[in-house]
Amino acid sequence: MIDENLLVEAAATRYYSYGVECLHVWVCWEIGGNMMKRFLSTAAIVGGLVFFSSGAHASVMLSGAPAAGTTCDAKNSFCTELGNAGATTFFSNAVITLVGKYILTFTEIAQESGNKNTFTDGLGGTMSETTGGINGVGINFLTQSGFNPAESFSKIYGAGANSLAGLLFTSVGDKAAPAKQGDIGFGIFTKSATLGAGDVFFLAYDDQGGKGDDNHDDYIIRVSIAAVPLPAGVLMLGLGLGGLAAYRRRQAA
Repeated sequence: MIDENLLVEAAATRYYSYGVECLHVWVCWEIGGNMMKRFLSTAAIVGGLVFFSSGAHASVMLSGAPAAGTTCDAKNSFCTELGNAGATTFFSNAVITLVGKYILTFTEIAQESGNKNTFTDGLGGTMSETTGGINGVGINFLTQSGFNPAESFSKIYGAGANSLAGLLFTSVGDKAAPAKQGDIGFGIFTKSATLGAGDVFFLAYDDQGGKGDDNHDDYIIRVSIAAVPLPAGVLMLGLGLGGLAAYRRRQAA
């Protein structure tokens, strides 16, 4: 059956399809079908660009030294909350590797410390505990924070964007030591060593303070991963390719 929406009769023996004049309705239908095929092919190409640009082959890789014995030290005050969030894999001496670009949002959610700890990305994003003590017991680590209000910041990180090399925990207190990626005090709790958009993981600081408990619960930061939105220019490119295909087909006719 002919889709009459694709055909406009201009005269008794003249028909038009996608702006191309043809001599018979069936010829118009064939032209319309070919034009639609070209359009769909172009759309498929653009769709592939969208899929690739949105991080189809990107990932967040987490690595470090596996925890000895258990995934969460018995002295950690937040093992239950981390487990409920699915973060049952732990790395000390942790390192984050981005393949591609992502929006990462850092939010403070818990602490168990007699010291005042600070976290920064080295690029202007900074958050600090206001007091020592315990905050965050019994909350949902995926959606809540033990701080009110909670400090948070986000940026685009990865290839061609901001670097994660400056991630650093610092502390003011008895025997406290800073921790950057690769240091024993820089820990990560996660559900998997490979993550992507929509996932979360948790940076966990052990300030190596006076207790020497090495349990990575002194300051915990939730890291939410989001895809970088597709630039408007790519969408415009798709429209332009579609228009060019239609124009060239009309010229050839």
